[in-house]
Amino acid sequence: MNYQHYSPEFKAKLVLQVLQGEKEIVELAQEHSVNPNLIRKWKTEFLEKASTVFEDSRKEAAKAKKKEDRLEKPNVGQLEL
Repeated sequence: MNYQHYSPEFKAKLVLQVLQGEKEIVELAQEHSVNPNLIRKWKTEFLEKASTVFEDSRKEAAKAKKKEDRLEKPNVGQLEL
């Protein structure tokens, strides 16, 4: 099967049009040659992850820093040269 890759921007644009009531899913699907079920899936995923937009960015930065620090430390059994 040949799968089409859609950019996050494209997906968000279509989902926002649906959520704002600008167009129906079927109408958008026809205009952009996308399966309506795919747009429904994107909408569900968008709504499930919407709250992450408001997560504390400092908290996320701290998590990333800890992960980075762990990767930089040599393993216990590894010799330092």
